[in-house]
This record gives sequence, structure tokens and C-alpha cells, in this order.
Amino acid sequence: MIHLQRRQVRQLRSLFKKLGATRCPAPTSLLLQTDPSGLTIQGSVGEVTAIYRLPGSFAEEQMTIPFAVFNDTAGSDDSVVEIVALVHQKLRVAWSSGPMPQVREYEILASVESLPLPDVWTPMDLRLREALAEAMKTASPEATRYAANYIQLRGRTGEVIGTDSRQLFIESGFAFPWDDEVLIPRSGLFAAEELSADRLEIARTKTHLWFRLGSWMIALLIASEARYPEVHRAIPASLEATRWRIDPGESHGLAQCLKQLPGEKDPHRPVTVELNGHVAIRARGTESLQTTEVHLNRSQVEGNPMSLALDRAYLQRALQLGFSEFQIVHPDKPIVCQQGSRRFVCMPLGKTSVIAACPEALQVELGETARAMSGKNTSTRIRDRARNFSSAILAGLLEEANSLQSVVQALLERLTYLSEELHRLLPRRKSERIGVNTPSEAMIDPFL
Repeated sequence: MIHLQRRQVRQLRSLFKKLGATRCPAPTSLLLQTDPSGLTIQGSVGEVTAIYRLPGSFAEEQMTIPFAVFNDTAGSDDSVVEIVALVHQKLRVAWSSGPMPQVREYEILASVESLPLPDVWTPMDLRLREALAEAMKTASPEATRYAANYIQLRGRTGEVIGTDSRQLFIESGFAFPWDDEVLIPRSGLFAAEELSADRLEIARTKTHLWFRLGSWMIALLIASEARYPEVHRAIPASLEATRWRIDPGESHGLAQCLKQLPGEKDPHRPVTVELNGHVAIRARGTESLQTTEVHLNRSQVEGNPMSLALDRAYLQRALQLGFSEFQIVHPDKPIVCQQGSRRFVCMPLGKTSVIAACPEALQVELGETARAMSGKNTSTRIRDRARNFSSAILAGLLEEANSLQSVVQALLERLTYLSEELHRLLPRRKSERIGVNTPSEAMIDPFL
């Protein structure tokens, strides 16, 4: 017999659902083991296993339960969930849902084997957890030829690396207890806010790489036969690079504007970055011919002038990671961001995606002086910026609608003329050919 609180079940269910990468299913079953020192719960999805340890005094017992038990009994109170193993591969689970007691029986699934735990653990810098989360966010969601759906941990250089072949994240400075390279699968656990701890440890066995954070242990199956790309070869030297430095006061405003610029739902979400003594961001969606141009008056540019097209998601990602400088060697070469021990590299789009400057573009000034903003709180600044930006967008759309109305009116007049001419010619020919009366003019649809 094992007792858990419904609140505990809800927290455990939430984390076990994040075992795999995005869109992965939850574990089908969980292994519960008790002993005089506590309760251990183990669940696996593919190449990822998580183990939760709850201290306490229990009689020695082991059972495999379907994950549906957690789905059914999770709650927000401290009432008890009682799990009892019956004969003939069955379980009885009892809990209270409001004033009504609930009792349900479940079939016991095939037993789950417990993973052997490592003997030696090595303390690591806590920033490793965030580095793993960012690298796993960068990795490809699908299997590829060069294992870009895995994360690489380099022992000699102390690097955590993730790439999907279009973007690359590297963070260095970790003292791993090995010298070779290790490939591990993606998992959503490292980004889970619930998985907080003031200590992080790592261990390695022949088959798994282990991480211990507080009451949780995460085991990731090592991909020993997979081949990882030589990502460093793709990073251009930055000696002759054009450097774009974003003013700290413009970073948040730019991130907000990128969400509202036209083309946000187009393939690759392209924006053009103009670096020609000043900085301008241009966008135009497939749903509209109107170009919007945002000027960053406080940003700085050093080096050769150039224009390049970029997936705005990469620009947003760089801003979210805290980067403020972009190094561009050539519009067709990878763009490099580096700050401290972190690097973010992304590929621009082709020249055909570059939007040229045009006098008809809707102009938006992003820069705001610190004095003008000092008396406003953050939410007010964001609201004002969004209102001003949206008003400019609406003005441009209204202007385009008026011009389109004139074009449509001319087309309608031309269609009316053609319809009248066809109607004048066709009835006589038809009546002469088949010898019947034609419909009256009132029956003709003028739009056909």
C-alpha cells in the first residue's frame, strides 16, 4: 500500500509529462518502489528517464502503475491517494473528489525495470541547467543525418552545443568529468520551472548520462553511434565583420515590434535588416503590398554597409538570450552573437528575401529618450509603444485600402463594359444556332 497526496500527484504528473521533447506523449506506466528510507517513482519516454525520490518511512514494496492513475487522481488539495496492489495483476486506487469518495481498479501493465544508479556524482555549475534547456530548444525536433536532434557535451572544451542546421547555440566553461564528446537526447525537463534546485550534479555510466537536481534524477541515453556535425567550421571569423550594436533601451521595443510587423505568419517570417550608417528593419507580408520600416535611431553600426534578410524568430531568440551585438561578415554568411561564455549563430535568408528601401514604406521610429520614459512604468511604456505602432500600421493599411478601392472600381467598370459587349453578341448567335429565345438581359449576372 502506497499513500500520496493529490497535490503531490499533480506536481509529479506535470513533470513526468515533460520528459520527452515537444509533442512527446507522457509515460505509459510508472514504477513505484518503497523502502524504509523513502519512495522512488520512475518513468520513461523513449531515451529519457526521470526518477523522483520522496523521503519517508515505508514498507518495502514495488509495483508498476499505469500513468492514468496520476491523470485520474491529481488534485489541488492534500487529501490522500491510496494505491493497493491486488492479485491477478490489478490495482485498487482510492481517493476523495470533493465530498464523494472514489474507488477504481486498474490493470497492472508489464513491469518496468529500474535503472542502476551511478556510484560517483560530480557537482556542476548551476548555469548548466539553463544551458541544457537552451541547447535542447535549439536542436532539431526531427531525426537528421548528422544527429542534429541531439545535444553535444564536449569534455575537453567544456561546451554544451545544440543546432538544427539553421541556428546554433554554444555555451562553454563547464568542467565535465570526461574528455570525449557525449550526445544526449532532447528533454523538456530542464526548462521546467518546477524543477528548481540549489545544487546540480552529473554522473556517467556506460549507457546513460545522469543529472541530479534536488529530489529528481534524469537519465539520458547516450547516443554512442550517432554522428554530430562539425559546427565550429561553420562559424566565420569576425575580424572583418560589420557590427550591429543594439541599444539596451531599444531591445525590448524591437522584440515587441517584431511580433507586430507584417509577415509574422509567412514561411520563414522574413525581415530585412538595413545596416547603412543607421539601422532599419523592414517587413512586408504576403497578405499586403505595404512595406513597414522600423528605425532604430539609438543602435550603432560599424563596418561595411549591407542589407540582409533574416528569420525574425532568430532575431527574437538572440534578444531573448540577452545578446546586444550582431557580427555579420557577409549577407549570405552565418550571423554571430557572442557574449561571455555564450554564442548564438544563425543563417540569414537568401538575397531574394531582401526588401529594398522604398519611399512608400510606412515609417516607424522606435527610439525613445530615457527622459521621456522615466515617469512611466514598464506596462505603460509597452502599452504606449504598442498603441503608437498599431496606429501607424492602421494608417498604412487604410491608405492601401483606398488605393485598392480605386483599382477595383476601374476593374468593375471594365468588366461591366465587357459583359455588355458579350451579352450584345452572344444572344443573337445562340438563337440563330439553336433556334430558341435567349434569356432576358435582367437574368444575366453582371459579375460573371
